[in-house]
Amino acid sequence: MTKREAAIEGKRSYAIKKRYERRYIKPFYKALRQQKAAVIAAAKRDIYSAYAQISLINSDPLFAVYKAMYLKVVPHEADREYARLATTKAFGVSIDWVIDIADFLGRYMLDNIVDPMTLRTMERMYRELNTGIALGKSNDEIVKALEDTDIDKVRARLIARTEATRATEYAGHLGASKHDFKIKRTWIAAQ
Repeated sequence: MTKREAAIEGKRSYAIKKRYERRYIKPFYKALRQQKAAVIAAAKRDIYSAYAQISLINSDPLFAVYKAMYLKVVPHEADREYARLATTKAFGVSIDWVIDIADFLGRYMLDNIVDPMTLRTMERMYRELNTGIALGKSNDEIVKALEDTDIDKVRARLIARTEATRATEYAGHLGASKHDFKIKRTWIAAQ
């Protein structure tokens, strides 16, 4: 691949990742808000009852968005990569790819990404409650800190950006792995 071809491929890849990032910011934001909703509702009634709700936060809302994203992005991009490398026409969404995606989500994403992210949400909620109580803040001030949407917006954008990149890279690997020949992949730094 020439430098010019690599630059064109890099721009195309960047545009694809940005498109997926924009598409999934809102779903990730809603999932983060959904995780916190019961804690915030309990805190509005009684700050101390919010502690019990934190332990009930689960990864389901986030994992649902991850699953939807990967099932949309990976087959499409894997097919594109396969077609780019193949001398024959791509074969569309392969059931093998869907099985590979499900395996990847269950084996890697849930344990290594989604569950630790949920734990960070729980830790943040505990920290906000403890700090608010220790500083003698009112219930309304503590609830406002728990509801902080700016943090969720930043987290949603970061998650969407990271996962758009991870999903397209995984798709490229998956599409390339279906060929019988060896492929050498080279990382091209953003610099």
